[in-house]
Amino acid sequence: MQPPDPASSRDEVARPSGAGAAGSITGDLLRAELVRANHDVNNALNSVLVGSHLLQLSAADPDAVRRHADRIAQAARQGVAAASRAAALLRAAGVATPSHVSEPHP
Repeated sequence: MQPPDPASSRDEVARPSGAGAAGSITGDLLRAELVRANHDVNNALNSVLVGSHLLQLSAADPDAVRRHADRIAQAARQGVAAASRAAALLRAAGVATPSHVSEPHP
């Protein structure tokens, strides 16, 4: 027995232009991508929390502070990218999103 074709049972959603591949994505794929983006944001936020704790512990070591600050900045950039990816997917699905989530800052 073959699984049902998701495209036949789900509405298709246009893939956002910045997402890479052309074409459309199914509702199931949209949900999977949003779950992945949520996971990525959660990972980034946990990295920021751990990094900030390490900064507090390393206050007397300027080199360690710089390393931890760099890791925090990288985690924040990853979180912004994941949130932007989710916002693009939601816009493609016709769901309104806040405009400040649409573009990552350098």
